[in-house]
Amino acid sequence: MSDEPTLVHQLRAWARKAPDDAALHERTASGWNSITWRQYDQRARQVGRALLALGHQPGEAVGIVAKNRYELVVTQLGVMNAGGVPVPIYKTSTPEQIAWILDHAGARLAVVDGAAEASKLAGQRAAMPKLERLILLDAAPGADPGFTMPWPDFLAKGAEGAAADKALEARLTGLDPDALAFLCYTSGTTGRPKGVMLSHTTLTGMSAKVLSRFGRKRDRILSYLPLSHIAEQIFSVLLPLDEGAEVFFCDDLTKLREFLPEVRPTLFLGVPRVWEKFQAALTAKLAEATGIKAKLARWAMATELEAFKRHVAGSGHVSKLRRGLAHRLVLSKIHARLGLDAVRTASTGSAPTPPATLEFFASLGLPLHEGYGQTETSGLLTTSLPGRPVVGTVGQALDGIELRIAEDGEILARGSTLSRGYFKDEEQTRELWADGWLHTGDIGELDASGTLRITDRKKELLKTSGGKYISPQAIEAKLKTIRGVGQAVVIGDGKNYVTALLALDPEAAPALAAELGLAASDPGALAREAKVREHLMARINAEVNPGQARYESIKRIAVLPGELSVAGGELTPTLKLKRKVVAQKYAAEIASLYTGDGGDAG
Repeated sequence: MSDEPTLVHQLRAWARKAPDDAALHERTASGWNSITWRQYDQRARQVGRALLALGHQPGEAVGIVAKNRYELVVTQLGVMNAGGVPVPIYKTSTPEQIAWILDHAGARLAVVDGAAEASKLAGQRAAMPKLERLILLDAAPGADPGFTMPWPDFLAKGAEGAAADKALEARLTGLDPDALAFLCYTSGTTGRPKGVMLSHTTLTGMSAKVLSRFGRKRDRILSYLPLSHIAEQIFSVLLPLDEGAEVFFCDDLTKLREFLPEVRPTLFLGVPRVWEKFQAALTAKLAEATGIKAKLARWAMATELEAFKRHVAGSGHVSKLRRGLAHRLVLSKIHARLGLDAVRTASTGSAPTPPATLEFFASLGLPLHEGYGQTETSGLLTTSLPGRPVVGTVGQALDGIELRIAEDGEILARGSTLSRGYFKDEEQTRELWADGWLHTGDIGELDASGTLRITDRKKELLKTSGGKYISPQAIEAKLKTIRGVGQAVVIGDGKNYVTALLALDPEAAPALAAELGLAASDPGALAREAKVREHLMARINAEVNPGQARYESIKRIAVLPGELSVAGGELTPTLKLKRKVVAQKYAAEIASLYTGDGGDAG
């Protein structure tokens, strides 16, 4: 359906072509409930009519704060039916962050899960004066009827009728494929979110490019990552609307292992942290094997890893008999246990995946295809070639995407699927699109075959292994308000939770020592005191973490023996932090923060 001009047209085309085929699935207490393509289209139209009944105007934003559920994607397509712009927002965002995004987007209406979200936003009314109504997907007894509306009451406003249908069709007729269709907010270097503007053309183009590389198969897809993330939008919305795939919704990441064997997806995306968790669980299980079973598992994995490496290098093949035995006796059982026995393409992205993890899954016969991109590029610029992922690289550019390496090593891109810029932010847009190329902020290398390798990050945003962007400067500024803390460095890039390195303020050290009843007052001596670390962590939990989203919260700290300095190499002459130097110089301290159970950033 890639020839359809908008996502709405793609939905309507499938409703005509395969009206009774299942499109969306939700699991209930009694089992899986399916929504057909006809029902998907009908419910999206109903949402569109309901919005029109509430005075929705073309181009107007509608916020969505919900877990992964079929109503979320129905709402998105309903907003688009009405000529509007859906704005999905992370449920884990703080009330202040949600309110800021809703106000910045100019949303008059927002669709939310229920009581928890209504309670979150009840105290933020002054910060979002444009917002008139929250539409609650789930019942919320006691909710303010002047500010909230139950989902059934909202849908009732979208009842069919000649006039309502005509008005909705007029919106579709007036829909410009190149106009703003979707706002995806992502963190900026100052800590303020930025609204990335995406059109129907960029979105339908992205799905077409991905499927051109990996083929169209009417796939089964498990939706479990937040739909406020562009990568999950590709898998849960864009690809299904293009190829007619079925989507199964998992509303809780902790249920993923339970859902996978039931769904048996044919396409599966995991952020690095998901693959790392699978790896840890499988490694522990394999370690329990003894005797012939242990030897057989090691042999099978070694056989498959050798086959993978030879295939990628084009240097011959492992015996079909040997490889077939490895799969039949060991690897197929592991695939079935994971629920990945039907997968045709397993993907990873949103953050760098450790090479050891990539090789581990290659040894299981589940090679991970790594992709690279960002929200500003509609999610993807490159992917590994089908069946030939090269460990340490992120593959080659999608069709129609041009890549170039600037003189300073920054990766530049251009193509039809790239965002035109940031909503209400001309200055940042100009920086993004300097000289006619989109500046990614990442440093990389292109080899003669066009294969891209990411070598560094030019911008200072951190990205956890769960795919969440974090602005370290904003958190560091808060950490330095704690009495006794002179400097702070937030750590978390590629990690599954956020930590911090702290340096004590020499002038404040004596007072801190007195407060804690410690004889030593030298910063170096205090840094070694467990009582100091415990005190600072308590202050962080009281003064910093409550104002952060869960994935931004500081889980552990290390107190450095001295201040960061120009002489020590950690600061530039203008006293700016050299993060790479800090990471190298204090590698041991950082490693100690990620041993044992430090928590999970999600």
